[in-house]
Parts: sequence; C-alpha cells; structure tokens
Amino acid sequence: MRTSAVKTEASEISEVGRPETFSSLLTNDMVSIIVGPKRKDFHIHRDLLINRSPFFASLLSPASPDTKTSSSSGGPIYLDVDANAFALFIDWLYKDKLSGPTYAPFLPQPPSTSPTIDPEHVFKIHILINLYLMAHQWRFPDLKNQVVDKIRDFNSKSRVVMHVEHVKKIYRGTEKGAMLRVYAVDQLLGRCLGVAKVSDEGKKSGGGGGGVKGGSGGGGGEGSTSAITKEFRQQIFRKRIQEGEAEFLVDVFDRLIEMQIQRGKKGKKAFVDPETKDGCCYHEHKMGEECDNNRK
Repeated sequence: MRTSAVKTEASEISEVGRPETFSSLLTNDMVSIIVGPKRKDFHIHRDLLINRSPFFASLLSPASPDTKTSSSSGGPIYLDVDANAFALFIDWLYKDKLSGPTYAPFLPQPPSTSPTIDPEHVFKIHILINLYLMAHQWRFPDLKNQVVDKIRDFNSKSRVVMHVEHVKKIYRGTEKGAMLRVYAVDQLLGRCLGVAKVSDEGKKSGGGGGGVKGGSGGGGGEGSTSAITKEFRQQIFRKRIQEGEAEFLVDVFDRLIEMQIQRGKKGKKAFVDPETKDGCCYHEHKMGEECDNNRK
C-alpha cells in the first residue's frame, strides 16, 4: 500500500472530542450556513459541526475573527461553495455515510445524436470532487475517504479516464501528497498502460459501451481492435499531458520512474489497476488505525 504525508488529518478529530451520544449534539442551537451564488441557506446543529470538525470548532467559537461569519445566526457565508456538494455534506454529517450521488449506466442514443461522453457522469464526478475539496478545506478526513471510494466506483463502472478539468480542479484545491491526487495519477496510468478497462470516449459507444481491456474489445477478438485501442490510449495520454497542471505532470513522471524501479524487483508488480487495489489505499487516516470505510 502506498503511503502519503497527508495521512495524518484524522488525528485532529480526537482533539475536538466526541460526546457519549449523538442525540446530545442535536440541541436547539442551530447555525445558518449560506452557500453558492444563489445564497442557499442551510440550518445545521451547531454542536454537531463543532464536534465533527476542528475547522468549525474554531470558526464557530465566540472569539472567531473570520470575516465570512455574517449570516443572521452567526454562521459563515460561502458563495464559492457548490450547493449540490454542500447538500451531500449535510446528509453525510447526520448519517455518517455518503449516500449519493448514484451511478447510472449511460444509454447511448442513435449515432447521429449520441454524445461522446456521458454528461451526467461528468456532472456527478464534478460534484464529488467539489465535495472532496470542501472536506479537505474543512478537515473531514472520514468524508474524504468515502468520496474517494465513490469516485473510484463511478470510474470503475463507467470505464472513462478522469476529465482533464477535473484533474486541474483537484490539483488547484489540494497540496502535494493529497490522496485524490495520487488516485488521479494512478487512474490515468491505469487506463493508458492497458492494465484497466477504458471506454472509447472518442467514438460512438455501442451496446457494450465501447469498453476494452488490455488489447481486446468488449465484444471479444483482437487484431485491428488491439491496434485502435493502443492508438487511442496514446491519444488520451498525450492530451492529458499537454493540458494538465505542471504539478500533475511531475507526479505522473515520478510515478513512471517508481514503476520502473518496481519492475526490477522480484515478485513485484510494476502497476496495479487503481480500481481494484486495496480498499483503503487512497484513504487518509491515522497510521496503524483500522479503516472502517473500507471499499468493498
């Protein structure tokens, strides 16, 4: 399992402390948080926020000087926060489980009108990345772990390479070593090196989704399909390298060097499909702590 310098955030939660019962957090003391350009107002139990996050414990303290705290109930205003992602955050906050969004298979339209990429899938991944960045900023490591799991499940089922704009958003909103960065690099290499399934987003998808694994087409057989697949993988890789963030390119090439070193070690696989790796390999939790969000 790969490790990261970021795998320490969860230790801060213990500094806030947890009461004996969940119900003790649900007092009459509510806080209003206004999010998004349309200024959607969410009302949340203040003690629940304080208990779950060191960030909010500091922000909502009486002495907090934060200038964003200006709603009628003394809560913060985040006009740059995605209201859809924030709604998922509130749902998770009360349930301790990320229940959405759900993956829906893409059903292609006739070739004349069929888009090359499922826009609903792109939109849902966009929301999940916004949710991850929100959890990253507000220091909710358990939520980050569950979001990474959800993104992996989506990409495993859809078989597409992560959109370049999504990668840019991840890199602009996190620091070096963030596990979603690690996953983004592995996901690109997994698709382009042929160790993972990939959907031909440059062609019209057929009944099988256009998915391929290795050099074989979804419907079986090799030959010309293998050559097209190789060319398509190279096209994806070049596009991501040309349009990617500078830090992303450095991480990709560092990972390639690491793979070369691994290839020379006896009994070591150079690369493993990121969608099938150990469940918590992209999680952030205290070192040695048993992971209770393990991806099945």
